[in-house]
Amino acid sequence: MIKFGFAMDIILPGDSNHPAKQGALASTLLLIIGLASLLFGFLVYIYTRECAGCGVELIAGGLGFPTGSGHMAIPRLPGWLPSGIHVFGFALITNALLTTKNELKGFCVLVWTFINLLFELMQSDLAYQAWVEVNRALSLEMVSHWPMGGTFCPFDLASAGAGGAVAYMTISLLRR
Repeated sequence: MIKFGFAMDIILPGDSNHPAKQGALASTLLLIIGLASLLFGFLVYIYTRECAGCGVELIAGGLGFPTGSGHMAIPRLPGWLPSGIHVFGFALITNALLTTKNELKGFCVLVWTFINLLFELMQSDLAYQAWVEVNRALSLEMVSHWPMGGTFCPFDLASAGAGGAVAYMTISLLRR
């Protein structure tokens, strides 16, 4: 076995009875599924979201991808789908890279679900008003409108929670 110091150690062919073999295989599968889901989420995002001038659209357009809902080459998918895919993909990748065991599955899922929910909530009108008041109270000019530049949608919150639940079930299934 070649040891890298994290979950993706390489099991050599002669190590068939090595106790880490099953954990390394699960980590590899989680990594592949996580990366594939993020690629799918990226494609859904550039095809379903209107974000004129946003970095994703500029990069995708520069690479020759048609972007925005007016250029749909795939059936209409819900705009909230990338929020769930984001949590799902990153929770799987984080679990794959941090451990070959089952002990961190809940932690990885909770961290990514929390991060996504926080960023979604920061796009709400309430968060924007709080941002304005903080800037006013500290006598600052508006430092930035980010991350309030997006559009708040409660379905994004539900999608993030569902993505976390599916990630937890996937990790549990592969780490049995």
